[in-house]
Amino acid sequence: MKNILLWIFVGHILLGIIFISSDAPKYIPKLKRSYTRTVSSENVNSKKAVKGKSTSAKSYGNTSKTTAKKTISKPKKVAKPKVVAKANLEIPSLSEGMLLWINGKKQKTSGLLEFPAGKYTLSTWKKGFKVQNQVLSLKSGQTQKWNIPTLSSHQPFKENIAKLNLSMCAIEGGVFTMGDNRGKDTPRHQVVLDAFYASEQYITYHDYVVFLNDAKVPYNNSRAGIGDKNYIKVNGGSSIPLKYKYGKYSLQNERWNNKTVQSVTWYGAKAFCDWLSQKTGKKYRLLTEAEWEFAAGGNGNASRYIKGDGFKLQKEWCYDTYSQNFYKQSTKTGFALNPCNLKGENSKVIRGENSYRERKESRPSRRTATFRVACEL
Repeated sequence: MKNILLWIFVGHILLGIIFISSDAPKYIPKLKRSYTRTVSSENVNSKKAVKGKSTSAKSYGNTSKTTAKKTISKPKKVAKPKVVAKANLEIPSLSEGMLLWINGKKQKTSGLLEFPAGKYTLSTWKKGFKVQNQVLSLKSGQTQKWNIPTLSSHQPFKENIAKLNLSMCAIEGGVFTMGDNRGKDTPRHQVVLDAFYASEQYITYHDYVVFLNDAKVPYNNSRAGIGDKNYIKVNGGSSIPLKYKYGKYSLQNERWNNKTVQSVTWYGAKAFCDWLSQKTGKKYRLLTEAEWEFAAGGNGNASRYIKGDGFKLQKEWCYDTYSQNFYKQSTKTGFALNPCNLKGENSKVIRGENSYRERKESRPSRRTATFRVACEL
């Protein structure tokens, strides 16, 4: 009996050894595998970086194995601060009534001042004197002393030549805010102008007849002009003051003598300026758009230098070619120095009539406006 029990005991031991050492599923029903989801400490820290991806460990009995992926974050590049080169400019105290602008901004302090290195336009102004616009280059690390320029007197004069009698008003120039924040007049921007002269009144029919005859402007098919550039309508009935007869231009009635010449093309206005320059030896031209707005009272001082018919200003030609984006293009540096658009001749600028700020356009061959002249001395 004892032997039987001993063999039973030994048999149990052998079966246990076989169970442990062999693949259990072959001998017993399949065991359900339990999966335990574990996350390593490293994966906890990188949980946000590796979204939705977790590591799992398979657990069999007392044995477990953990696999985790490490996320290495790249260090962010820190932008280096821009180093602005500096320079010093020494500005002396100004005399009474004198004003100074630097790049279109009024300078209120004097002494040794620090500026970023670069080019600067200094505008010195005093009532009754020509503005002085100087361009200075400030170099990095250097100190430059600015000397107050000597301002020259700016007085009106009369142009008496070839039966003309033009009153030229002296416009000192300076800094003003041009444009408006609506329509075609945007944006408002700072403009710096040199001193110039402008005819106080419009050119009259008398003045224009003198030009047509002295310059021997050809007459062709009810108009005066050269080639395909017509200047003004002639011989158009009672509504047209000008007539051409026996090789000479004249007026239908003398009462038109001192009236503003009307319905002149841009070509006709420019031709008058060119002729006047040739007769006098001075540089005459049409006013630029910026000069016109400054002289018409848009200078911030409510000073109107030029006159109209009474107080009303009529439509008049400017020298500039019209461009709706020119205000933006000419102020890339924050201000514009003597701006004038001369690119192309598709349309020219017309100013006046309703407002000294409103700008219009017209083809240079259309008889749509009057004009006055500017002079550079």
